[in-house]
Amino acid sequence: MEIGSWYGDEYRKEKIPTLEEILELIPENMMLNIEIKDISRGHRGIEESMLKILKKFPNLKNNIIVSSFHHSIIQRLQELAPEIKLALLTASDLVDIESYFKNNKLDCFSYHPEVNLITSKTVDILHKMGVKVFVWTINTEEDFLYVHSIGVDGVITNYPDIMKKFVIKYKE
Repeated sequence: MEIGSWYGDEYRKEKIPTLEEILELIPENMMLNIEIKDISRGHRGIEESMLKILKKFPNLKNNIIVSSFHHSIIQRLQELAPEIKLALLTASDLVDIESYFKNNKLDCFSYHPEVNLITSKTVDILHKMGVKVFVWTINTEEDFLYVHSIGVDGVITNYPDIMKKFVIKYKE
């Protein structure tokens, strides 16, 4: 699929890379979050297809997190490949997060809430459960300072170059 023409004529022939092409470029010291989008539109079996590709890259096993807003996808991936790191994405407040994880039998490596939903109390609860917290979408210094102050483990951003500067600037 051609994706570059909207940006300018010189990018007209740019294509969306496949997951396999991206994985071939990932250095072993980089984390990659693969988000599975809505599968209700005829993409059944995407979990199996993705896992088949991931198995070709065993050296990246510890560097890949698979996340989704669709918690049933996370549950299915737990069944299919319990060895991969999974993350629960959410844009709504889970009032009792500990019970939510237990009641839905979610064994996640990390939790990815929207920045407006995260508090230091929630971070503490998740850390006690052994779950890391990566917050989205952190694009400003103000948001970075807030999530840094409450102890999140990482951020999801549209501007990694800017976030890297903040990390260096506020490194303890």
